[in-house]
Amino acid sequence: VLDAGGYSAVKGQYQCIEVTSKMLPGSTYGVVRLVRWAVDHKLYAMKSVDKWALIERRNTGDQRVVQRLADERDFYAFASHDCPFLVQFVGSFQSSKRFYFVLEFCSGGELLDRVRHCGGKLPLEAFKVYIAELCIAIDFIHTPPLMLSSVIGYVVNFRDIKLENVLIGSDGHVRLTDFGCCKPNLNRFGGGTNSVIGFSIDIMPPEFFTGSGYGYPLDWFQLGILGFEILNGSHPFGSFSADPDDEQKWYPPKYNGDVPLEYQELVNGLLHPDPAERWSTLDRVKESALFEGFDWRAAARKELEVPWLPPKVDESPKEEPGGPDDTTL
Repeated sequence: VLDAGGYSAVKGQYQCIEVTSKMLPGSTYGVVRLVRWAVDHKLYAMKSVDKWALIERRNTGDQRVVQRLADERDFYAFASHDCPFLVQFVGSFQSSKRFYFVLEFCSGGELLDRVRHCGGKLPLEAFKVYIAELCIAIDFIHTPPLMLSSVIGYVVNFRDIKLENVLIGSDGHVRLTDFGCCKPNLNRFGGGTNSVIGFSIDIMPPEFFTGSGYGYPLDWFQLGILGFEILNGSHPFGSFSADPDDEQKWYPPKYNGDVPLEYQELVNGLLHPDPAERWSTLDRVKESALFEGFDWRAAARKELEVPWLPPKVDESPKEEPGGPDDTTL
């Protein structure tokens, strides 16, 4: 179904420690497990994809399901090592039944869990650091050229930026993960595809509903939704969508009284209904009042003080029985 693509840099035996998530969002064939590699005894996250599930999806009309998986693998391989705020790719391999991605284990879990732990919203300084790091990640994936197996992806949209797809690494810095919805070669500022395979309609921008297509501004719009959620503890649309017919009902969104104006300005800029007016570049975000005097170079080097450092995980091997979940090359 899918060859190793030259990325079979991982060899040895992986022992499953626990299943870290059920079926991935937007997927019916991917499962992520926490594993230990017998070679270095360190912990990794391993995504396994059932080959027969891929074939069934292809046979029922999803003709690009295999190519999307190949693009996801290529994006991990080519992009992750050049940006510290993307989850790091270790390697890939396959067995007779499954295809595997081995990824960095982020011990801090999902940003969604952190928000819930903090009572539904994050402190202002945490918002500032996390949003800055995500802006750097988005700017990176929008910067050409990114080489994918199917095309030269001079423009890549992530298309699924949400709290569940942001992890916190053991160093306390964020990692954008789950590249299964990334789409190469979209028009930079609009007019691209309106395909919705794999991601949530409630994070789609107004231009999606008009049928005019989307480009870079889509990812920044989704970052605006994420920013509003961690500032305000709720979705900016409430019971509405971003359909232009509902625009007066949700834009500008309504904030709690304790959200400072400079934070509101940033999120409102990211959520602007018109993609031509939306804050859709890192340079535009840098011009905001919130980031006046902010040290972006330090942020890019992960030199900022992190809002929260996850407890240290003991990675030393323990006497754990093997079993049917073990994967051996």
